[in-house]
Parts: sequence; structure tokens; C-alpha cells
Amino acid sequence: MRQDTFFEAMRLVLRRSPTVQFACAAMAGQGEAQNWLDRLKLHKQVTVLPQILQADLWELFARAAVSVSFTERDGIPNTLLETTALGGLQVAGDIESIREWIPPGVNGLLVEPGKPPVLSRGHSAGDRKAPIFAAAPPKSTPKSLPSAPRPR
Repeated sequence: MRQDTFFEAMRLVLRRSPTVQFACAAMAGQGEAQNWLDRLKLHKQVTVLPQILQADLWELFARAAVSVSFTERDGIPNTLLETTALGGLQVAGDIESIREWIPPGVNGLLVEPGKPPVLSRGHSAGDRKAPIFAAAPPKSTPKSLPSAPRPR
């Protein structure tokens, strides 16, 4: 993920919507993420989380208005598939392998890498009343996904 684009897009979203909250899974302790939070002064609105149990991650995804799976590499990120299953709006990198999963304007937006203003528009589309949700399936609950094994 391009963290420069990701965090700069957050800053742009917060200019327009200062009450938005961001949760960043598996970023706690990452120096680069911390540097961006410090540089852009995003600590109040951004929570960086450690690795969390799969069931807890699905719960987080179910509550999220928007999920960002922003990659430049070919492949399908697990977060994209999981949040799609929960009915969330996807904002993903515009690469060939993702286009079949995210028809633009149906269940998400595809954005070019390295363009924070474009990515920030995707974040801002998270309002469930936005036109992008007209054809999107209703949000599900994590209970509709198989149970994740819990460590003993």
C-alpha cells in the first residue's frame, strides 16, 4: 500500500468531514505509519490497531462505511473480499485483477495509485445515502461469515 497516498487522503477527507474516524488494521508499531500520523497531525481521528483476531476484524469491517484496499500489485487483497461480503463500499487500486470484483459505481471505486485527492473522494463516498450505494447489496453482519478459529 502506498502509505503516502493513504494518509494524505485521510488528511483531505478530514478537511471536508472533521468527525470521520479511521481505523487502520495491523499498523500499530509500524514506523512509517507513525511518521505519517505525526507529520499530518492525524492522531485524534486515526486509530492504528495491532494484529487482531479474524472475528474482531470482521466486526470492524461490518461497522465501517468504507474500506480501503489500496494496492498497486496484482492480486486480490483478503480485506477486499471480506468487506465486500459484508456489503461495504470498497475503494481499491485500479488494477486488472480487482476490476472484476469492484465494478466502479456499483460496490466501490477504483482509483489510480499516487493520487490522494482521488482516493479522498472514495473515502468521502462512505455516506450510505450516496448514489454509489444505489446498486450495492445491503450491509451484512459478521455472523454471516464462517467463524474464525480463536487461539487457545
